Amino acid sequence: MELTTSRGKRILQFLKYARKRKRSSNDYFEFQRFQGKLIIDTLKQYKDLNKQLTILDIGSGIGGYVYELAQLKEVTVISLDKNPLPIAMERYATLSQKKQPEKISAKMKQGAKKVYQHGNIVVLEGDITKAPLKEESCDIIVASGVIEHIPNQRVMIDECHRLLKKDGLFYLSFPPYYSPTGGHSISPLHYLPGKLPFTLYRKMHVKGHESFIYYGLYKTTLWSVKRLIKNKFRIIDINPRLFTILKPLLKIPILNEIISHHVEFILTK
Repeated sequence: MELTTSRGKRILQFLKYARKRKRSSNDYFEFQRFQGKLIIDTLKQYKDLNKQLTILDIGSGIGGYVYELAQLKEVTVISLDKNPLPIAMERYATLSQKKQPEKISAKMKQGAKKVYQHGNIVVLEGDITKAPLKEESCDIIVASGVIEHIPNQRVMIDECHRLLKKDGLFYLSFPPYYSPTGGHSISPLHYLPGKLPFTLYRKMHVKGHESFIYYGLYKTTLWSVKRLIKNKFRIIDINPRLFTILKPLLKIPILNEIISHHVEFILTK
């Protein structure tokens, strides 16, 4: 799966993967891999990825982001998930048929629950609001599509600040709640008032596959995230994922909450 340099072709590829993502776990994995490549391309604009780095991926789920990040030659990738999926670890193992030299440099707290380690990947079972890692142990933190599922978002931000090195990079992205995709699996029902969206979702819910599990959703907007990171992180950039032509519109209040399906915050201490 190659990313093209043409913006138009990338958008068409994205739409193809997005359309098929709920058909099977493999389709969702390929959708995540595609987005993982987009994330790597974004990170390269702000940090040299061709040197030894420790990258933390929060809420790795089915594993597409970790799979792509681990293919960067010099990095150690730490996956932190409350419920690490065996299917993700099976895919990590396919990156090398031979056991690679261990180069894990994760600075873990005592008692951290490590459930998988192979080559340059280590999987920890844990919660980002009480991360089992030591202070300033990460060069890059990736939290893509995670914060909107965290009930105590302020604690998550505090923990990411604790974990990030002083010259580190924090990639924080999410679909703004009032955007067309802000409701995730319940979109466009999320525009309905009160508990009605979730009542309807439960009735319509497609069961029988892990990619359809609903993890809870908390209203997360550009405004709310900016408040959370204030006095903690410095904003380097804010971008719409993939649809870069929309970037000037992210400066317009209210419209910026609606216009982009996914927004990336590039942060540092």
